[in-house]
Amino acid sequence: MVSGIEKLQYHLVWCVKYRYKLLTPEIAQTLKYFFFNKQSAWKIEIISLSIEPDYIHMLFKIASSQIDINKLVKRIKDSNSHFIRRKFSYLQVYPSLWTASYYLGTTGEVSNKTIENYIDSQGLQEEEIVKRTFVYKMLNPNKKKEHQLNTWLRDFKTRPKGLQSGYQGKFPNQICLRNDLIKIEPSKNISCDYWLTLPGGNGWKPISVGLLGRTLPSDAKIKDSKIIKKDNTFWVHLNIEQRRVIKNNIAPSKIRAVDLGISHPITSILLENNYLKDYQFLGKELKCLLYKRQKRASKLQKYVKKLSKKLRRYTLGIKDWTHKYTREIVDKAKKENACLVVGNIHNITRKWDKKERERNSQFRKKAKPIPYGRIMSQLWYKGTLAGVQVIFQNEAYTSTRCSRCGELGCRTNEWFVCKNCGYTNQADVNGAVNIALAYRWGYNDLARLPGSSQETYDFNRR
Repeated sequence: MVSGIEKLQYHLVWCVKYRYKLLTPEIAQTLKYFFFNKQSAWKIEIISLSIEPDYIHMLFKIASSQIDINKLVKRIKDSNSHFIRRKFSYLQVYPSLWTASYYLGTTGEVSNKTIENYIDSQGLQEEEIVKRTFVYKMLNPNKKKEHQLNTWLRDFKTRPKGLQSGYQGKFPNQICLRNDLIKIEPSKNISCDYWLTLPGGNGWKPISVGLLGRTLPSDAKIKDSKIIKKDNTFWVHLNIEQRRVIKNNIAPSKIRAVDLGISHPITSILLENNYLKDYQFLGKELKCLLYKRQKRASKLQKYVKKLSKKLRRYTLGIKDWTHKYTREIVDKAKKENACLVVGNIHNITRKWDKKERERNSQFRKKAKPIPYGRIMSQLWYKGTLAGVQVIFQNEAYTSTRCSRCGELGCRTNEWFVCKNCGYTNQADVNGAVNIALAYRWGYNDLARLPGSSQETYDFNRR
């Protein structure tokens, strides 16, 4: 019997999305440990590995030609992305970490020029997918339709075969809708906005129900959705997708930076050619509503078990103001043709919970109610839909480092004072400027910046 001898070596290169310099030395060390421990599971042998701040080189060989190389590359990219996003929680704010493309070549055909051309072509423009959920109220159906929907809710086996899938048994209180079996049509009737047609089968006839809610975008693609019943009312949750192509401006002349804080929940500044041109404090109305809701909750918590209904008007007001603030910032960035850099404080409240004994209780009471996660997510999806590039920059040490000379200074209440150069400014404004400069210099962690070697910047203040 004749056996074949195989020696297959490949050179794999893939980049961080938008060429962000996210792969710090700590992340690179974690990735190297992960790759070398996964060799046996992937049935490969890594010959060499190089991790740069914005892309990865890997030279490896496989055991047999029977291995599907495309599936192997997809497995390598997906698994390490999931691992480091779980290990470093601040990366979870990005919807995706790697670009969809990659370079793969045999070792005999790879040249340095080919790899450089591939890397240079990445990050110039990327396609982003924005996923959102629109909630619609179902107008009162007649008795037959209501009986049909209630029967489907009680037992998912009675539903049409097209609406029966394996995971529906895990959600007995909702009807899962496949996007290829439902129809959404605009209504000419004044009483409702859309008509939703549900499929028939399994002894049931197709039905159409009216929906009342917001207007669907013209370029929205409807995905799998669901129907739930709450307080004797049926609600339809439509999941939609919108695609946008975002151009990456590696060295922008204008940067609209956002710092998230406590005294001022949102501080927005415009940095043009490294000069501070404009700043704005947002969140006064938001803090008033948070204070009123907290005060109202403290009075009712002794007498009412479920406070959500009693505090609903405050919650809706907080959401409304958050939408207004984020819309204002995105509109300004689009009008100025600037990229939007947001301070990344993802999962900051979990870190505070771990250090509960070390932190002041008054500080926690002021900080935890502010919806930082909602503000960040709305800035991302609204900016993406508007065609504005949105970057999340690490916010560590931004409020305690001088934005002029780069040295650590002293922060007292709302003011920052640098002992080295005498620079004085509002602490949140100083932090927002540092966020913008850290992105412009290409540093993911501002704590690693060497202060003595930084160029001196002068800022025009109002």
